[in-house]
Amino acid sequence: MVRQLQQMGAPEDVVQAAKAQTVESECHVFPDCWQAVELFLTFQSQWRIAVGAGGAIYQGLDFSAIEPGLRLLNIKKKDRAQLFKDLVLMSDEAASVINQRMSKAK
Repeated sequence: MVRQLQQMGAPEDVVQAAKAQTVESECHVFPDCWQAVELFLTFQSQWRIAVGAGGAIYQGLDFSAIEPGLRLLNIKKKDRAQLFKDLVLMSDEAASVINQRMSKAK
């Protein structure tokens, strides 16, 4: 998020506030999972979010954007089905964590 703020030309105080909220942590990824993680990060702007009186609920990635994205990224056809399954799993788990954190913050 900090990088995006800097790229958009956000004021320095906004960038510094975002840096202060950033949690530094390491995440170890098994080599055979690396491509799925990269794709998950690539599609991080493709969330489906339902907004109502109770706030926002993250439903998961917009899967209609995934298949065309895999083609545009020249992902081998034989690899797409497993990568899609990996993205579904990651999306479901991430949505659960995000929604739990948002619920606790209320």
